[in-house]
Amino acid sequence: MVAAACPEESSERVANPISLVSWWKIFDNLRRSLVEPATFLLLVVGWFMLGRQPWQWTLATLCILFIPTWFQLAFNLVRAVVVFLNSTVARDAVSAFYMSNLTLFFTLIFLAHQTMLSLDAVVRALVRRFVTHRRLLEWETAAEADLNVRGRTPVDIYLNWVPVLSVALGLLVWAGRPQALPAALPILLLWACSKPVATWLNSAPAAARNQTSRKDMVFFGAPALHTWRYFAESVRQNTIG
Repeated sequence: MVAAACPEESSERVANPISLVSWWKIFDNLRRSLVEPATFLLLVVGWFMLGRQPWQWTLATLCILFIPTWFQLAFNLVRAVVVFLNSTVARDAVSAFYMSNLTLFFTLIFLAHQTMLSLDAVVRALVRRFVTHRRLLEWETAAEADLNVRGRTPVDIYLNWVPVLSVALGLLVWAGRPQALPAALPILLLWACSKPVATWLNSAPAAARNQTSRKDMVFFGAPALHTWRYFAESVRQNTIG
């Protein structure tokens, strides 16, 4: 693969030092940013496509999401029996299978929301890169995200619009292809519930912290003190020396 030229500090154009593996990582990151929109589009097209059974398209899309987890469970169970002969490995495999399916279930609930966020990010990046050439390095720290110091973000705005999108899609399916409504309705209901599910998920850790706050303070207090003391004393002395 021929490396394209790129500018360096002196503004001279030199051969791009990015390796082939790094090029592949960049491409893979771009691909992963389109997974949610592609899955969303596959579901919606399957509901409206003539000459196809809507439930087959919906089932095929769900299989794309869940089958890798089932294969991973089968592989781990076979490895536990043939290689390790250890029941603990099998229990861990079943536990991982449960957590993976739970994660995929939440992924399905927030699929429409993540699609809107992904498309928003793609459009913003393209406009800033090729049109405005401004705010190319805009980013938000974790502290700002937790405190929400910048007001309502696209995450909150799109989360409020997901129920509207679900209802609009339901009406379109009912008007354009009513035979697809039984296959689409369960998915649309899950998308419509994304806002209360997100509220519940955000409130659950707060309750857990209130229940175990003293244990957390005792457990993390000593390491935090040692870390602070290291930077306050050792690093400062090395800097002065």
